[in-house]
Formats: sequence, structure tokens, C-alpha cells
Amino acid sequence: MLTQKKHFPLNCLFDSVKYRKATEHLDDQTKIEVDKLQETFKEIQIPFQLMETDDRAHVAIVFERINRTGVPLDSFQLLKAWSWSTDFDLQEQLDDLSSDLADYGYDGLTSDQDLLLKCFTGYILGSTSPGAITQLDGEHIRANFDEIKNGIKSSVDFIRGELKLNSLKYLPYPAMLVSLVKFFGTTKKGGAAFTDLQRQSLIKWFWRSCFSRRYSSGVNSAHETDLQAMERLVFDEQYDICSFKCEVSPTFFTDNVFNLNTVNTKTFVALLASTSPKSFISGANVNLSEPMKLANSKEFHHIFPAKYLQRLGLARNRIFCLANFCFLNNADNQRIKDKAPAEYCKMMNSDKINDILQSALCPSQTFCLDYDTFLNERSKILVDQAKVLCGMAG
Repeated sequence: MLTQKKHFPLNCLFDSVKYRKATEHLDDQTKIEVDKLQETFKEIQIPFQLMETDDRAHVAIVFERINRTGVPLDSFQLLKAWSWSTDFDLQEQLDDLSSDLADYGYDGLTSDQDLLLKCFTGYILGSTSPGAITQLDGEHIRANFDEIKNGIKSSVDFIRGELKLNSLKYLPYPAMLVSLVKFFGTTKKGGAAFTDLQRQSLIKWFWRSCFSRRYSSGVNSAHETDLQAMERLVFDEQYDICSFKCEVSPTFFTDNVFNLNTVNTKTFVALLASTSPKSFISGANVNLSEPMKLANSKEFHHIFPAKYLQRLGLARNRIFCLANFCFLNNADNQRIKDKAPAEYCKMMNSDKINDILQSALCPSQTFCLDYDTFLNERSKILVDQAKVLCGMAG
């Protein structure tokens, strides 16, 4: 309970009856102080400006510039404000979606506000340009939200099921989700039906986008083209959504260093996952769900151990190039340690070696090759696999 000697209730300042009762027991000096306080509040002027306009661009500019000395208001807050109604709260809807995706390694998607904005503008307007959001209104957002939500869920299912990428962290370009949502968006909770030809087209589009680094620059332009292509593919399973240029070179695997924060490494990891790899020593299928979901770098290891190559005097960029990595159970890696391939291969089941190497996209003679020859031979195999996935083989 507030003490009258130290505190005065502000909710009495503008109610004359309450104010009189609250001050009647105060001493004269305190009454003077409280009266001055009341006068300050009663006489303060709060500036405001009434703006009437049908131009949403003007509203957006005012919204983003207001309160510039406080917490900045961004476009996503604008989207939430425009779409709000008594029975629709965008943030609550996204929180529910995040819960649905939490068990599938994609809960972080709903925290990426820029990506979500582009999913909305891309699906509704066919554009992800900075000015596109000013063309949206609350009715657009509310009317299309379920389709976009189902599109996001179906896109995640497709990426996990067809591409074996169980975490948003391993998706080379999260921006590709915008285009996939355009294809998979539907009012059906069970997701949109698609044909085998459409499935093959989407897979080929994914790989060509990765290896061509399509979403590394000119993203808005790529989105505009791909959004139109996805819309065509929905109605025409024969439509070509992969007409853009793509090349795959052995240098992609020999010149790039393994780093899970880079697009090239993520593309490489996705390539390895496409062949259902087996661990070298045990021959067991590598459990991709946990390393891919948790981004566990402990499941990626050198084929020619790093310490073995260091003893040979090789430079770090040569030791850590993509072509020297594979999926490998941590238990098997502990057995291999720094042994030369010709030595640790003796721990493998000789009847399974070919199957294991094939699943890891390695040369059949891996354990008989010197390191440079191994890199050259494996790079050729990796390129061949990449071209198959990109629809460039033959």
C-alpha cells in the first residue's frame, strides 16, 4: 500500500472528486507540491498530426519514421498492424506455425522476419521487392494466410523428404522457400497434390539454384522469375522452371574449404545426403536426422585424416577442401583417428567396402590412391552426381 508521505496516486490527477479526497489530509506544503504536479500534467501539450490518405506507401513511410529516437518500427510490424482484426492476430498465427514446425528443425523460420515478408509478398503479389509490402492490405493477408501457412509446411515436408535436409540451418538458400511456397500454397490442410514430373522439376530446380548460386545476388529478380515459373508449373507439369544457366566444375570441391556457415559447404553436405551414405568402419547407415537437425559438425569427417595430412606437410586449405569430407559416425571416427586410409581400411568389412565408398561418392580405389589423385578422382564423381541431380547428365 502506498504511503501518502512518499507517494501520490496519479490516477487522481484528472478526477476532481478523487483529487480532493486524496489531498484533503495532506499538509499545506505537500498540497502545494501536488498542485504544481497536477498543473504540469494538465497544461502539457501533446503534439499530433492527422493524416488522411489512400496511399499505402505514405502510411508505410510515416510508420517507419515515427519514434526515431526510440525502438524502430519495421516493415514486419507494419504487416502485423495492417492485418490485425478482432479475430486475426498475425503474431499469434505465426507462433502456432512455429510450434507446428518445432519438431522438424524449421521452427527458426518464423523468426526470420525478412523471409516471412517475402513469403507473403511473393505469394500474394508475385514480387519480393522492397516496395511490394506497401501494396498489401489486411484483407489480402488474412485471405491468403492459410494458403501460405500450408505452403510453408508442405515446402518443409518436401525439403525434408526429397532432399533429406532436416534443418533450416542446412538449407543453402532459405530464400528458395519463397518460390516453393508459391508452388505448394493451398487451402488444403493436407497439402497440395503434385505429380512425379512436378516433383522431378522441383528437385532439379533446387540443385541448379544451389550450384549456380542463383540466390547469391539479384535475389528479387530471381524471385520474380521463379514465382512466375512456379505458378505456371502448378497448372502445367511440363513447364520448364530450370531454364537458367548452371555449371558444375571439379574446382567447386577442391577449391572450397569445409565451413558449415557457407552456401557452398551446405550445398556439398546436401549432395552427400542425397546418396544415403554409410559409415566407413561399421558400414551402418548414417543417421542423417540428428546431424542435419542439430547442425552437428561432429558427423562430418576427413576421409584422409587431418593429422595424417599435416604430417605430410600439406597446407590447411588443401586438407580441409570439400572433396576430403564425408558423413562418418563419430564412433567410427574415433577408431580411425589419424591413421592413413590404407591402414584404417583394414578395420572395414571387405565385402562392404565398395558399397560404402559408392554411398560416400568416393572412388573404388580410394584406399590405394595418393591424396592428390584421390581428390581429382573424387571430384569427378561428385561433379557427375551433381550433374545428375541438376538434370545435366548425359
